[in-house]
Amino acid sequence: MTDQYGSYYELQNNHQEEHDYHIRTLERSKVLIILAIHAGRIEMGTSELAEAIAREDFSMYLFEGFARNSQILHITSTHFDEPRCLDLIQKHQTSLSLHGFAGTQSDPMIYLGGNNLALVKHLLDALVAGGYPTQINTGKYAATDPANICNRTYSDGGVQIELSAHLRSRFFEDYLHRKGREKKTPQFDYFVQLVRRTLLTYTGLA
Repeated sequence: MTDQYGSYYELQNNHQEEHDYHIRTLERSKVLIILAIHAGRIEMGTSELAEAIAREDFSMYLFEGFARNSQILHITSTHFDEPRCLDLIQKHQTSLSLHGFAGTQSDPMIYLGGNNLALVKHLLDALVAGGYPTQINTGKYAATDPANICNRTYSDGGVQIELSAHLRSRFFEDYLHRKGREKKTPQFDYFVQLVRRTLLTYTGLA
């Protein structure tokens, strides 16, 4: 899908905050921030995952689409320039940016990318050991461009994690609808705890 908007400023001129979309920020540890810039109905399930992974330990930024056609609010990661996000991420050493992709039979459940190679490796090892087919992506989801929002930390590095629709659908009673996503499955809890444990160990907050 081709983005309709090349920047937040273009989007802002055509949509109303608190009507079409909502931005949520929480500032906690300066070590790591959890991002979901395509949250709400844009890439479903990423809001709930970001909140559960961040909890009381990590900072968080969500850009959530409300409307049924929220996919038009998708701004690709290298063009995402919403000012509150830029201000917040630049205060943090590293990031974990959550995304969703449709996926095909040949795709793994999870792709990892980004310029924090140490954290990419930690997450890869943990996810594979946890039973999730996971690959480091060198193509569309490589996330190595310095302009990618995940890399706009003060260390110039972060991690992008792409979760297939098939995997996200296993985390909720009905992941296509907001009410259905309020009811998480045990697989949601397992995944969140695995990722949180890895992040807490990596950041020394465990």
